[in-house]
Amino acid sequence: MKEIEDLRNQLDRHVIFCRRIISGQYGNDVLRWELLTFLMHIQHAYYYMYKYIVEKGLRADSQLMQLLKDAENYFLLLYEGYFKKKEEDVHKIQRLKDKYQFGLCLNLINKSENHVVHSYLREIFRLIQLGTSPVLALILEHEYPGA
Repeated sequence: MKEIEDLRNQLDRHVIFCRRIISGQYGNDVLRWELLTFLMHIQHAYYYMYKYIVEKGLRADSQLMQLLKDAENYFLLLYEGYFKKKEEDVHKIQRLKDKYQFGLCLNLINKSENHVVHSYLREIFRLIQLGTSPVLALILEHEYPGA
């Protein structure tokens, strides 16, 4: 747990450093700032979920493990969308939000013993989906500069 906590603190410092760079090089770049904020919230949600699991001594079941893999793939869509300017990946996240946020995650919250853990996962899916807003805007800004 100490290692995870140190990593979280290191990532928070990195986000603050990136914000200083954005402020200095890009002026008031709200889109990159907003994206960094969502990334930080995603990281915090993972941290608090992990902390809860450790404190309660919970074990991951197959459904939870699958949702964690799905969350990783969901995040990779955001990553690819941003770094490779793949607008389609951003739109895929929007199409999948009902499946995860209002489908699988809610069902598991209602029927699983680990409803708190599944709530954290639902929040992670939600934050990734919300992170598509600045990513899509940055892609469009790249494709249509000055528009």
